[in-house]
Amino acid sequence: MDRVPEPLEGPLAACVAGLTLFVGALSTYWGIAIRFAIHRPGAPPQGAVR
Repeated sequence: MDRVPEPLEGPLAACVAGLTLFVGALSTYWGIAIRFAIHRPGAPPQGAVR
């Protein structure tokens, strides 16, 4: 039983993998950026906007 590969299988898999990698990198970057913004000495808290 030979299975005929879908024409989109390769590009779609690559796209999903790239998207997953991109989202992972983005979430990591934002986590680090937010951590630095919160723990920066002398900076006012993000929620205290008056």
